[in-house]
Amino acid sequence: MSSQVKQKDEAGAEMTLEQLVQYYNQPEDWTKAACDHAGHWETSYLWYLRPECVDLSVYAGRPASEKLVGLMGQDPRLATVALGRAATRRIVKGMVAKAKELIGESGNR
Repeated sequence: MSSQVKQKDEAGAEMTLEQLVQYYNQPEDWTKAACDHAGHWETSYLWYLRPECVDLSVYAGRPASEKLVGLMGQDPRLATVALGRAATRRIVKGMVAKAKELIGESGNR
């Protein structure tokens, strides 16, 4: 993953993907990503994991100000494969660490 790839947070501040994922991974900021449905985060995950399922061409020619129906969270037009990859890897890394922790705890009983 290239940490030089830049994205913008909702305030418009430019951040590396690693910084952006870390920013949204803080407990106090979780609500910014936790309610995403068909938005920026979910589209980024799906685009990385199942790219054949993502077609953003449906938004071609539509104004950025247009209200998108059926979506919760940030605009899916902000989604990127790179963000999906970075976030997925961070989630998997956290799950592996938790599994190792739980396996270690169960072996100490």
